Amino acid sequence: MKCPRCGTESRIRANDEFCHKCGHPLKIVAKDGESTDLKSFFLDVDSGIMLINGKEVNNVTAFSFKFDSGKYGLCITREEPYKAIAPLSI
Repeated sequence: MKCPRCGTESRIRANDEFCHKCGHPLKIVAKDGESTDLKSFFLDVDSGIMLINGKEVNNVTAFSFKFDSGKYGLCITREEPYKAIAPLSI
């Protein structure tokens, strides 16, 4: 496992919750179709930083925030870029 903030890989195990070097949370993010509990949400428009449950989320193209029956909900849409190197045929 690699820390998304500082990039360190040493001493980080799969069950660790925080990076041993910088203290950044290492929680697993929900995959498509799954949901996770919303504990905190932070958005700094000036610096372009969005944190969900203490973890920075990048490439967000849209989000919706709702309040229903005493509970908050958040849905995000992210762009996942993929690159491939194709061999040049001559």
